[in-house]
Amino acid sequence: MRKLKERMISRRPGLSARLIGEYPLVPVADYSANSEPLNCRIPSVLYQTWETNEIGKTHFKALDAFRKRNPELDFVFFDGKQMDAYMSEFYGDHPIYSIYARGKFGPLRTDIWRYCILLERGGFYMDINKELMRPIANFMRPDTSAFFAYESTLSLMVAPSEIAPRLVNPHNLVVNWGFGFAKDHPILQKTVDNICKYYPQFAGQVFEQPKHAIIKLTGPAMLTQSLYHTLLQNPSPEFDASLVQAGIDFEGSGNSNMARSWVRYAQIPAYAQARHQIIVD
Repeated sequence: MRKLKERMISRRPGLSARLIGEYPLVPVADYSANSEPLNCRIPSVLYQTWETNEIGKTHFKALDAFRKRNPELDFVFFDGKQMDAYMSEFYGDHPIYSIYARGKFGPLRTDIWRYCILLERGGFYMDINKELMRPIANFMRPDTSAFFAYESTLSLMVAPSEIAPRLVNPHNLVVNWGFGFAKDHPILQKTVDNICKYYPQFAGQVFEQPKHAIIKLTGPAMLTQSLYHTLLQNPSPEFDASLVQAGIDFEGSGNSNMARSWVRYAQIPAYAQARHQIIVD
């Protein structure tokens, strides 16, 4: 019965959502902080996005609870058109904009946007369907300029021996569905630079599983590689002290799938099932 239900949701998310009462969809708006800002170097604002500004009822309740769990933060939401406008205005003359505009999948464009907006403004980012069950304030220190965690699965990359002792989890990829950085942070700068550097290897190439290629070019693999490069270029203890490396899945507090967040796929199909396509031209 469970497998039948999962197949139904995968194939007909819109119909499934209506049958269980998730419609009408609920609009997502910005949310203002109602407490003092966080005591750290990262601005107290959290950015999120989705192609439209509507999500299912149950998902909205979970998102609202996450926001209330973090009263120090302003939550700012961008839909797809707002993301496009932001990238054009602030990065229109940068090579990263061309890559963004040529992207064939929403997750690739969203990866780029999250790095760019935090590089330009500073703040936190969280995927619209994910949350931390602990308040973000619990992780912060006054000198914190970067906040990130690691995936539970092992990475195929090997950390350079010079920096491996400085990594809390040197055998794991860095999570890119949620993090925080101060404005102009070198890890983000290196990530944007590396996407531009390696883009020609991906342009116009057909990939059997586009999701895996996106992970390499703009996702957690690229973020992890860029972290390695940045640590090599910044060997000081002071730099390491400014990083909050929150272990695996934010010390177990990460929830990577809010309740019924799949309802959003009734509007925009999930990209994980795509096959034999280019990810960027």
